[in-house]
Amino acid sequence: MAAIIARGLTHGYGEGPVLRALDLEVAAGEVLFLMGPSGCGKTTLLTLIGALRSVQQGELTVLGHALHGVDDAARVASRRRTGFVFQHHNLHRSLTALQNVMVGLEARGQSRLPQAEAMCRAALASVGLAGFEARRQDKLSGGQRQRVAIARALVGGPQLLLADEPTGALDSTTGREVMAAMRSLARAQGTTLVIVTHDPRLHEAGDRVIAMEDGQIRSMRKEFAL
Repeated sequence: MAAIIARGLTHGYGEGPVLRALDLEVAAGEVLFLMGPSGCGKTTLLTLIGALRSVQQGELTVLGHALHGVDDAARVASRRRTGFVFQHHNLHRSLTALQNVMVGLEARGQSRLPQAEAMCRAALASVGLAGFEARRQDKLSGGQRQRVAIARALVGGPQLLLADEPTGALDSTTGREVMAAMRSLARAQGTTLVIVTHDPRLHEAGDRVIAMEDGQIRSMRKEFAL
């Protein structure tokens, strides 16, 4: 079963297309890496899949829901099924680690569940941060902050996780640890994971690597999952 299907996806910003009739299928539960030079369309593709932009041309279906030709309400509904992790963790400075993870449940309309706090504590524990619930971000290392961001993105079991350079601000050792934590939690929940990265050392954590250039897919290869 495909979690993502793109057909003839074309998108531009006024100076010509960034994506050019791109075709792509991502299987449910797959860990997929997108790589390529700056400006090749990786982040644009990620934002379209995440319903952060409207589809201009072509067809795009995510988790069984068409995103081409839909209104804002449909895109909001799609975002509720998706988790996001970015290079900069974007944690709320005034909140504790536990409260930051709770924001992820609020985004999915699950924060009023009786087990909401337990779910957030379990998410933190799953990324190695049990006992860090009460710490604010200024008391966390860069890698720990990114782990909180991963827990926030994956709490509540979203069907899809999109990550844009999630380890770009980390050293290589911490980056690998954060990637392993993200992959492990996604695997446990059956979440499809699409990651934009420039770091080829992380690719061993994926099922497939796709190379993009000039808005199109130039090559793809299978990787050996950890």
